[in-house]
Amino acid sequence: MHSQPAFHRWRSLFLLLVAGAAFGATNSIANHHNEMVYFTKLVGNDWGWLTAAMIACWAVRSWLQAFVRGLAFLFPAVLAYYISDALHGTYITVDMRNPTGPKEFDLLGMLVNIFAYSVISLLTAAVLGLLVVRIHQRGFLGLVAWMAVPSYVAWSAWHTHSYLGRTPDDPELLRVADILFPVAIFIAVLPLLRMTFISLRHRRPPSGAVPTLPGDSTVSVMGNVRAKDSE
Repeated sequence: MHSQPAFHRWRSLFLLLVAGAAFGATNSIANHHNEMVYFTKLVGNDWGWLTAAMIACWAVRSWLQAFVRGLAFLFPAVLAYYISDALHGTYITVDMRNPTGPKEFDLLGMLVNIFAYSVISLLTAAVLGLLVVRIHQRGFLGLVAWMAVPSYVAWSAWHTHSYLGRTPDDPELLRVADILFPVAIFIAVLPLLRMTFISLRHRRPPSGAVPTLPGDSTVSVMGNVRAKDSE
């Protein structure tokens, strides 16, 4: 009986490892193929990685489980990204003093990047774990936690728009940012819209009922109004 939940947890972590590796490798491959330019602008930036990691953490309610799920996604994503970059020749260097000499592989540069982004992944998974726990607990802090990631995405998209609007060196990224900004704002305020809808729905009188004022001498029942008998 107890082995079944454990099996599901390990299977879930394995799937996250595979998904993370696929995510990182796909990002790297997209960077080296011009026909995937819009994909890399949407998913390959910080907003894409942050959103994907948030989704990976979402299914659990404890900080430790969310933290582990975030790491299970981000660590293989980082590793696969830089391995793919290496296979595409990103770390092949040439001695500028001898351009015709043999090419060298910059292993140290690759390892430094993997280490740096692994540390960032560790911190990101920890913060996202806290946000997921708060969201599931609901309340005011849950609302704030829900708005954190889409608000950051909206700010990042607006910052990108402000910069590229002055110097349009990357029109594809500018188009992605222009679309992403309103979408992120909508997702951020979605709980508020839901709360407003529920509040208005509860205030609406039942179908067929005649609204009455406090102190009114009439009683409405299914649309039929009868005056009280006078004494």
